Amino acid sequence: MGGVSDSATTWVDGQLVFTGNLSLDNNGGFTSTFGPINDQLPTLMSGAEAIVVTARGDGKTYLMQIRNYDNTRYIQRFTTVADVEQDYVLPLADFESVDWRLSVIPNAAPIDTTTIGQLGFYLLDKQVGPFEIAISSIRASVN
Repeated sequence: MGGVSDSATTWVDGQLVFTGNLSLDNNGGFTSTFGPINDQLPTLMSGAEAIVVTARGDGKTYLMQIRNYDNTRYIQRFTTVADVEQDYVLPLADFESVDWRLSVIPNAAPIDTTTIGQLGFYLLDKQVGPFEIAISSIRASVN
């Protein structure tokens, strides 16, 4: 899309590590990583009230995106604590529906967990410079 940010996603010691350098040059300003479409996600999310991301962050604010099979998108931001692994609880009710540019769609339907197909993470919001988040687990929280 013209930007010059760079990133990589690798497995290191059982953690998914998303790392790189965010640049605003050339009208840039974001980087992202997505897992594959996973047909097991609807079953894994059945009855969930939240998604819990266990991660060691860098103090930056990341955005988690949920995509449904019909490409409906939902997002929620969470701010990490630098060099501390902890659980980030993201209530499903707090995810906002967005278009492909991540602009909020007012009055959109809430997430339908039976159609969740893919999960991803972004770094954006003009958080220029190096970044790294190491994700140990992503799980559904069911009460």
